[in-house]
Amino acid sequence: MQREKPGSSLTFKGNNADEFSAILSRCKAPGRVEALRDAGFSAEYDFVAAGALGVGRAAYQGGLTFHQKAEDSKFLIYVPLSGAATISSSNRHHISEPGKGTIIDMTSLSDIVINGDREHLSLIIDQSGVVRLLSAMLEQPVSGSIDLALEFDLCLEAGLAFSRLTKILATGLNDDASLLQSPAALSSLSTGLIHLLLESWLGLSEQFRAFC
Repeated sequence: MQREKPGSSLTFKGNNADEFSAILSRCKAPGRVEALRDAGFSAEYDFVAAGALGVGRAAYQGGLTFHQKAEDSKFLIYVPLSGAATISSSNRHHISEPGKGTIIDMTSLSDIVINGDREHLSLIIDQSGVVRLLSAMLEQPVSGSIDLALEFDLCLEAGLAFSRLTKILATGLNDDASLLQSPAALSSLSTGLIHLLLESWLGLSEQFRAFC
């Protein structure tokens, strides 16, 4: 997949599944969107490539299925605002809903189903960036892939801060693009987001406890 250049943005509004598939394939990974029923769907989607992160904001009505899988190691993270989505990954099924953040290794993603109204923010993070920060936190090298917990609580301290910071990023990148004018601030926010993500993971993952 050709990666979008930092600062580039993509927008979709409508109900054409082929056009939406093309947009999502440029933002995340090669994929296909299908309507669940004859009534179709409507979608509003904005995506900004922001250095180490890709930040998306989406609102859906109706029913649709996303078939998408990345060839390289990326984490897809959802911060739900309203509504639910069913995520299938590595033969597991998970409900993404408000109050719970969801982390997906895109190399194992199968499909995502939305049936009804749904709004969420999303982040795309290269796994290599997460590994580098984890190595710094642990003060020891971490090699290979890491398996983050599938979900984390957005109501607890670290998760709540993660949710708020994601909203700040989405506003500063999508609405007025002010953060794109300040690379230092954007880099600090991006690093802070990954740090909060790992803090939310702390205590939930056997792999993290093994590192410690």
